[in-house]
Amino acid sequence: MRVTNLALDQKYHEISQTGKAAASQQEVYVDHFLNDLPSDNRIGLTALIPIKGEVLESIKTVLSELSHIDPFQYYYPLTDLHVTVLDFIGATESLKVNPKQIKLYKEMLHNVLLDQKSFKIDLKGIVMSKGAVIAKGYYEHSLESIRNGLRYEATKKGLLLKERYEVVTAHVTMARFRSSLINPAQFVSTIEKFENKSLGTIEVDKIDFVLHDWYNLKYKTQLLQRYPLQKII
Repeated sequence: MRVTNLALDQKYHEISQTGKAAASQQEVYVDHFLNDLPSDNRIGLTALIPIKGEVLESIKTVLSELSHIDPFQYYYPLTDLHVTVLDFIGATESLKVNPKQIKLYKEMLHNVLLDQKSFKIDLKGIVMSKGAVIAKGYYEHSLESIRNGLRYEATKKGLLLKERYEVVTAHVTMARFRSSLINPAQFVSTIEKFENKSLGTIEVDKIDFVLHDWYNLKYKTQLLQRYPLQKII
């Protein structure tokens, strides 16, 4: 069944309601790994969309306002922002991969993406979940088709597919909580200010296959393969 914008609206609304309730009750999820990133050894295998262009300036504006209200939270460096296409293996300390496995994943990605055309993701505002601030992404059917194709091929070829959850959104995680909010009401108010404000459009012309950590830190990310998508003429 195709993921519709209406379904995405509902999903983001549910996320928002949960996040606002957590903020008002001082129950946001505090990620303690953020307080010692160099010691975080969790890594995973992921296909993702790197973000570039004018969208970054819009996100930078939002992050600037939020960090002014609460400077103690973790705000993603612009270089680390991305949209997850598929987590083949979510970041974990126990991950062990060998060159042969990597080669099989690369071949699978090549086959699925071979004739795939570029597409767009519209970022239509932000919401907060219990543990993060995210930009709401709305996408063309191409992304869903790619995800389903990768899931099918991975299963058929017996490759590991350990998604933490079956991702259906195209969100961009912009911030996470490393401490309780110092001013929950003002933080939520700022989220609401940008809740339905367009942040621009991501022009997806490539997909990266990476070995990376939970936060996609640039210095911990290894690009295994880049797959350019066909330009629409």
